[in-house]
Amino acid sequence: HGGSGQYGRNFRMQWLKLCDLNFMRTQHLQNPYNEGKPVKVGRDCQEIEPSVGAQLVAIMYNEPDSALAQLIGQPNLPAQPAQGPSSSSGG
Repeated sequence: HGGSGQYGRNFRMQWLKLCDLNFMRTQHLQNPYNEGKPVKVGRDCQEIEPSVGAQLVAIMYNEPDSALAQLIGQPNLPAQPAQGPSSSSGG
């Protein structure tokens, strides 16, 4: 396998959060979808178990925004409370 072809065509993305996150802040999170390895260990497009992903997002939400957001022209988005996975998502 190789190349971007395995994931389909290119698509546009808007990052909702850009921040520096020290691995020490996530060391307690293991991903059962990746043999229970820490979330810092994964491949590109690595799926993360939803409850672990929600914890990771909550940690990121509380981190200050990175200067990278301004560098790439990311628009400032209004702050919104972190939410868990929707029960209607089937997950």
